[in-house]
Amino acid sequence: MKQWLWLAYPVGVILVLFLSTKVLFGPTGVLAHLAQNQTQLQQQQVTSSQLKAKLAVLQATNLDSQQHNLNYLLTILPANKNLPLLLAQIQQAASNSGAIVLGFNGQVGQVSATDSASQSDNKFALAVDLAITNMAQLQTLLNHLETSLPLLQVNKVNLTDGKANIVIEGLWSPLTKLPAGAEHPVTDVQPQVAEISDRFKNYWQVSPGEALPDTGVNLVPF
Repeated sequence: MKQWLWLAYPVGVILVLFLSTKVLFGPTGVLAHLAQNQTQLQQQQVTSSQLKAKLAVLQATNLDSQQHNLNYLLTILPANKNLPLLLAQIQQAASNSGAIVLGFNGQVGQVSATDSASQSDNKFALAVDLAITNMAQLQTLLNHLETSLPLLQVNKVNLTDGKANIVIEGLWSPLTKLPAGAEHPVTDVQPQVAEISDRFKNYWQVSPGEALPDTGVNLVPF
């Protein structure tokens, strides 16, 4: 056995080298942990930079101005279905054109925004019967409707024997939350709001608090 003892040292060295290599370069070794820590540090630095950029934008933001922008956009496209406001728009447009509202009927479906609202729920339709004297009066009525806020859409017009039947859809869209992750930048929407404001500057609107005029007509379409 003594003749083989000389192998003990090189074998021991080889085992030590093997174990050292595994400890240093293995998938769970020291270098792997160092590389993982370096990657995490770089990701944290990127996240920190993104958050600092978002914070700088938020600190420079005028909250009163942003609230004004939101309120203005909601006058164009409400966050939920507002039947009384749509009825007031129709009544005001009829009054401005000289037409007389005879009645309403239709279906509004789901009235308030919920997480389960489908895309088709973003409209609610009313069929409106009106007394119309001529085509010019009808055209004036349609112009008033299509330049009113909140936005609505005239889908169908029938005119027979001095009466018009118009199908009108009110539009709405529920509010959605912006993504909160650091990788999502805060966007300056002021240019878009200015563009929208310019586009709709000649549109008229009925105040949400304005009472409907008493016409003797049942304004509830059910």
